[in-house]
Amino acid sequence: MKFNQLPFILNPPKKLVTPG
Repeated sequence: MKFNQLPFILNPPKKLVTPG
């Protein structure tokens, strides 16, 4: 699971980063 979360945390989708 850690391996799958690493790329997600390092390159999170812009949708989650962008507010609203």
